[in-house]
Amino acid sequence: MSKNNEYNGKLCTSPRYRRIQASSPDEFVVLCRKLAELVKMYDQMAKQMPEGEIRDLAEDFSEQIITTLSLTKGCSPIINEPVFNSRRHTPVPFSMVEDGTPIQSFVRMGIAIGRQVIIPAKVIVN
Repeated sequence: MSKNNEYNGKLCTSPRYRRIQASSPDEFVVLCRKLAELVKMYDQMAKQMPEGEIRDLAEDFSEQIITTLSLTKGCSPIINEPVFNSRRHTPVPFSMVEDGTPIQSFVRMGIAIGRQVIIPAKVIVN
């Protein structure tokens, strides 16, 4: 990297790109909630786009964030549960579903921190 580059070292110290230090459980939850908001944003973008590569890319961003969160100590994946729970699951396609309805399959895993669901799992119900 050139030493004369006017951006050398500046990009990583700007407030937008500064590394977030999650030194307490509360800060960790705040960071995970921000990532959950990104998933929500990419999901909304994907809904508004026509079928194609860009829509697939937005959906892939959501999947990658969720997968990363599922591997993080402190986050629990929501997957392979037998019955629908409206606090933990979203039906695909969206419809009104009673809690306790058997789940046929999982479309996308969700994420919980303790008892707090930050990203509901997407499921297909019977």
